[in-house]
Amino acid sequence: MQKRFYYQPSGLFSAPGALIAFLLATLISLIAAIIYACSVVYIPFPKVNSLLCLCFGSAMGVACALFMQQPGKVRNRKLTMILTLIVSAVGYYVCWVVWVWISMNRVYSDQALHLRDLAGKPRMLFDTVHFINANGTWRMSQNDSTNMAGVALSFIWLGEALLIFASSLFFAYILATSTPFCEKCGQWCNDVQQLRDTDAVDDAELRRHLEEGDFAFIAALPAPVPSKSVAFRFTRVVCAKCKEFGTINVSRITESEATVIKHLRVTPADVKAMMPTPK
Repeated sequence: MQKRFYYQPSGLFSAPGALIAFLLATLISLIAAIIYACSVVYIPFPKVNSLLCLCFGSAMGVACALFMQQPGKVRNRKLTMILTLIVSAVGYYVCWVVWVWISMNRVYSDQALHLRDLAGKPRMLFDTVHFINANGTWRMSQNDSTNMAGVALSFIWLGEALLIFASSLFFAYILATSTPFCEKCGQWCNDVQQLRDTDAVDDAELRRHLEEGDFAFIAALPAPVPSKSVAFRFTRVVCAKCKEFGTINVSRITESEATVIKHLRVTPADVKAMMPTPK
């Protein structure tokens, strides 16, 4: 028996593909930033704004990861994360520009600023943010007599920034490692095939047999027992072009699915060896 290994991205990428993906993700981040900034101004509910904040960061991370897959075909996890961080920073900056511009024109109309000046002059943006921090623009509830300002507002802004960047990087990381890539055919493996369901055994024992290439053990597993509420589900993720490069995933099925094995490299012969022998 030959030991089997888990799929790891090759780290390869093309500069034109990564650039196109970066530009597309940046475009999405700009649109998301404008929508988020307007929503924060015109939806004065802190709990709703917190959810919108999470959605804003998640949208940038998802967009960056998906565009790195297609059309970018970037298989470099570090590069994906670095570009996601840059895209998120651009979106975050634009969000501040739009929010400050709207806020100053609504609350301090006598000190109205031009959007172009705020976007092109970071020092002016910083000074305006400092002014807003000192004077405030909104209240936590209708019962409050004063606007949020000073240290309390700074902590809220810090929490907002952490939520935006954390959600963006989290979703980018998850999606960047979710699909194997066939280097021979130059495409992602999106063909998912359900192989079989079996009765459940100990997770560690199953993992050990698969990693050691003992597929006879898998073939000998009986079908799920109807009276038991738990089973294993074996699925194969394979290149739709060559049908050779692929991985298997194993999930523990109860009321929901929990991943036990994710992207273990297998060959077509390995898959065949996992199937029970007809009696």
